[in-house]
Amino acid sequence: MKAVAYRGPKLLEVEEQPEPTPSEGEVVVHVAYCGICGSDLHEYLVPEGTPAPRLMGAMWTPIMGHELTGVVSAVGKGVSDRKEGDPVVVNPGDPCGDCYYCKQQLFNLCIRPHHGIGYTRPGGYAQYLSASARQTVPLPNTKSLKYAALSEPFGVAMHGVNRGGLQHGESVLIAGSGPIGLLTLLSAKQKGAGTIIVSELAEGRRVLAKQLGADLVVDPKNESLSEAVQSRTDGLGADIAIECVGTPQPMADCVANVRKGGRVVVAGAFDRPYSLDLLQLMIQEKTIIGTFGSATELNECAELISSGQVDVSPIVSAVIGLDDVPKAFADLAADRGSNGKILVQPNGEIG
Repeated sequence: MKAVAYRGPKLLEVEEQPEPTPSEGEVVVHVAYCGICGSDLHEYLVPEGTPAPRLMGAMWTPIMGHELTGVVSAVGKGVSDRKEGDPVVVNPGDPCGDCYYCKQQLFNLCIRPHHGIGYTRPGGYAQYLSASARQTVPLPNTKSLKYAALSEPFGVAMHGVNRGGLQHGESVLIAGSGPIGLLTLLSAKQKGAGTIIVSELAEGRRVLAKQLGADLVVDPKNESLSEAVQSRTDGLGADIAIECVGTPQPMADCVANVRKGGRVVVAGAFDRPYSLDLLQLMIQEKTIIGTFGSATELNECAELISSGQVDVSPIVSAVIGLDDVPKAFADLAADRGSNGKILVQPNGEIG
């Protein structure tokens, strides 16, 4: 089969790889769509000379891709609840189900996870992959395959909103409207947020945020974010701010623009330490909350997308083939602000 393999910093190669077969309890999935995630791009951009975890055995598979849908093409021994032809979302996580966190339904924090699709096990930048049957989430039909590929990042965004403890009618500031920021916007709307304010530098992404229902969209380079937030929150500040970029200035904006007693959710992936004035945090009783992956939200988000309750289609900016993946990564590295979610379609149309 054809696959895209990570072979070093800024080096992706289209290769022939062995087609997988299912072990006991597994299925093989004929990949329909796989989204390019910012975390994959982080790995791609590891500086020359820096040890790349994927090449050191920490994450051993060279085939990335963890946001995907497909059709079951083979079923292993002992699998009774999936059959060939079933359209599915693949959950990249495979928690043990037995540890302290799994028993609390916090599957994203599992101590002893079995496999991670696209990390410790070959991912969706390939024509086929194998996965535990329990990692597959059924879809109602193959028409759902394209946009249901956003179920995983939508689940990540929804988990961030849930971690923030959003209450009906509360105001939300979202810093950054890349794919995760836009999905956070849709999550906040789904959970009953009041005023939603989005801060974003890129004009195209500001347009998308407005299209998807933001009440106010601010260009923080040319407008006062503080004045904008104050004007929409009776001078108090937002109840919740969600940082979706992973860089210092948006984080500082979030901390500065939540009200006293407000919450800041860190959803952006920071690749360096961040300095924070803990005295002001203490005096104003603000709370910083981390969020990682999704616990149970992926299934909910797959249902919201496949049922048509939430329309994620505006977030998809391009659909490409496997041969186009190396160039797509290079283009994203050169200008991350110009794209929404790019979907890879390894096999052409399925279904």
